Amino acid sequence: MVICNIPTEEELQKFFQTAYDNATENGHLFVTNVAPEFQKTCDTKPLVHIYPTEVKDGSEFEISLKTTKGTIGPFKNYHWSQKKLNEVAINNGWKLIESTYLNSESIDQDIWPTYIMYEYCKK
Repeated sequence: MVICNIPTEEELQKFFQTAYDNATENGHLFVTNVAPEFQKTCDTKPLVHIYPTEVKDGSEFEISLKTTKGTIGPFKNYHWSQKKLNEVAINNGWKLIESTYLNSESIDQDIWPTYIMYEYCKK
């Protein structure tokens, strides 16, 4: 799940609870988010994230995708900090196993933002 598609804390809670309710015993859940160092301004060749001046959990921001034929978007996304994600996940029965930085598989890796993936296990 790309967590920046969830617009409210209530829906974030519901996502983690529903995932927990549907997971098998010892099931794993993987979520991704833009890595913290990109969460103020992310202006790479293909992606542009425009964050608000004051970034709080649940803040709405815009993302656009640059293509050879122009720009697609903007699309709405939402900011969730590492702290908030882990707090909500743990409160809904998940245990954080690992957080891993993901690098693009593109040949030109520095054109994409870095994402962080969280792996949770059902307690």
